[in-house]
Amino acid sequence: MDPQTFQSYPAEKQLLSRKNIIAILAVGILFLSVPFAVKLVQQQQELRSKASGGDVINFTGPGVQCQGNECTTTEATINIELKAPIPTGSN
Repeated sequence: MDPQTFQSYPAEKQLLSRKNIIAILAVGILFLSVPFAVKLVQQQQELRSKASGGDVINFTGPGVQCQGNECTTTEATINIELKAPIPTGSN
């Protein structure tokens, strides 16, 4: 037999070793998970854009003073009003 045949056999055997198969599967899983991750990020951004709207929490009562997004009070008890967003349509 040809001496090169004996030298190439161990190289072919190493190509299909357990370590290489695991590495190939890991790369394949990562490759296939990228489109899935991109789709999830896009869905999250769509939900956030739909959620933005008017104030959903209002603080009222004696001693409550609000400026922008910050409210302060001089009283121990205040009223909190929560508003549920109204759905505008379905996807």
